[in-house]
Parts: sequence; C-alpha cells; structure tokens
Amino acid sequence: MTCLRRFSAHDLFAFNNVNLDYFTETYHLPFYLQYLARWPEYCLCGTAPGEVVQGYILGKVEGDGPHWHGHVTAVTVAPVFRRQKLAEQLMQILEDTTIKMHNAFFVDLFVRASNAAAILMYERFGYSVYRRVLGYYSGPSPEDALGEFCGDEVSRWGVHERITVSSGCDEYHIQAPTISLAVTIADMRKAMPRDVNKLSIVPLKRAIHPHELEFD
Repeated sequence: MTCLRRFSAHDLFAFNNVNLDYFTETYHLPFYLQYLARWPEYCLCGTAPGEVVQGYILGKVEGDGPHWHGHVTAVTVAPVFRRQKLAEQLMQILEDTTIKMHNAFFVDLFVRASNAAAILMYERFGYSVYRRVLGYYSGPSPEDALGEFCGDEVSRWGVHERITVSSGCDEYHIQAPTISLAVTIADMRKAMPRDVNKLSIVPLKRAIHPHELEFD
C-alpha cells in the first residue's frame, strides 16, 4: 500500500534508498530546503507502511507570459518499488497542480539523452522532445547506451547489443549501440490545457547550448 503525501524536511533523512539509483541526481541540503520552502505544492513523495520512502517528485513553477510553466526537477522511485505506476501518479499530481493552482502553459523536464528508458517512459506520459541541450553536464561523461538519443530515433540506430537501462522510475530492455558521446540532455515538454494550440511543444529545429536556456 502506498501513501502519497507532501515531501517534508524529515524525509531528507530517509530517502537514501531512492537516491542510490545511478540516474538520480543528489543535491546539497539547501537545494532541497529551497524547494520545500518556495514550492511545497510541487514536492511530493510516496511511502510504504513504516514511512519507508518509495519515491518522490520535486518541481517548481517559473517563467512569464507564454513561458509560464511547471518544471519537473526530479522524479525517481527506489528500484524495489518500481513497476507500480508510482512515477506516473506523482507526475499526474504535479500536472494537476500546474493546471489548477498556476494555470501554466506547459510542464517541462530535463533528462539525459542517453537515458532511453526515461525518455520512453515520459513519451508514454504524453511528453515529447522539444529540443536538445548540448554539454549540459560538465566533467567526464559516463554516457553510453543511446548517446544523443532523441524521440523515436532508437528505431533508426543500428542494433549492437541488448542492454537494460534504468530511468530512475522503471527498467526496460532495449536494443542500443555502444557509443560514448558528450553529455546531452533532452528538454521534454507536455502542453497544458491553457496552451490550446500547443505552441509550447513545437520542436526546436536545432540543438542549443546551456547559456541559451531561458530557465534552468
């Protein structure tokens, strides 16, 4: 049985089982506290009996005019609690909050371009790749799998081997080449009802660099 509730400061002492996932980013303490203080409605978690943290989502709202949007900063589920649609439920609550409380135009998120499982999962949730951001992460690149995977390009790669990749929420078996490229992220978006013509999700025709991002 899962209980969905607001993420609290106390949960910061109990979510290590979730953050051990390879694709889950771990931030410093002030980062989490800032989100809890400024956007508490966007900070949620799922817990099992005994207050065991199963997964969580952190988000915020930002921008102005047609760029007013909700942003998913992190959504992840501990490996032992996956395949229960917890990530989907957390995403749905965040989207409902974006619509009902903030009346924003879209929700966006960043995901490593090599994390094919996450991209496929978000596409199943209704998101699409709006643009790619080159060199978003600095330092040595651990990227392999799909390299600069974008959208449905997985079907156009030559098949080299069968691998299992983790999205931080679920696991899938995929066919992928073994390629190592610079770290690239996919900026994925989903239009909310306010964006009647879905202008916010019209794909950008070129990749951009981090300094070109309107928000981070």
